[in-house]
Amino acid sequence: MDCQERLKWFEQHWEEDRRRWQTEKGRLEERLEAQSREIVELRQKLTEQEHTLREEYLRKTETLQRTVEEQRQALHRCERALQKANNRLEGLSQPPLGEGFFRFLAQALEIWDQTLVEKARELQGNELEHWIEAGWEERKEALSRALGGKEPDWRRIRTGLVLEWALLAWLEGVRDGGSLDSRAELG
Repeated sequence: MDCQERLKWFEQHWEEDRRRWQTEKGRLEERLEAQSREIVELRQKLTEQEHTLREEYLRKTETLQRTVEEQRQALHRCERALQKANNRLEGLSQPPLGEGFFRFLAQALEIWDQTLVEKARELQGNELEHWIEAGWEERKEALSRALGGKEPDWRRIRTGLVLEWALLAWLEGVRDGGSLDSRAELG
């Protein structure tokens, strides 16, 4: 083979190789371009998903925060209701007529006896009925005050109850054959 033939052979192979490389280069460029487009699309999808997830988690977080706040408020309401119930239970667990009441009653009996005698002398006939009704009204008002958180005059209420009881007992005795003259009964 002479030089011209060799040169021709090399040029031919070189041209074939160059075409093959050009073809390969074109395929690689197309593949690179397709992969670039795919990367851009994936980035967009990833950004959209990230945005969607962020919004979803923000909504869930806000919902959870509202739920926690509502539960915290409900807990505070329950604690207050429980405290009120405990206070009422403490009040109910104490005997209504404890030792203090009986000591006070024993000390005050002399005053009440004297007041009863004076009141019985003052009341005659229909005045007694009006006085008892007034006592009922006074107890009704005292109950309203006590339930409203105000302090009624318990001493006055107790004295009125004892007087009413004693006068009713006295009237029962009169009905059973006693005298209507209060001075004769009490004097």
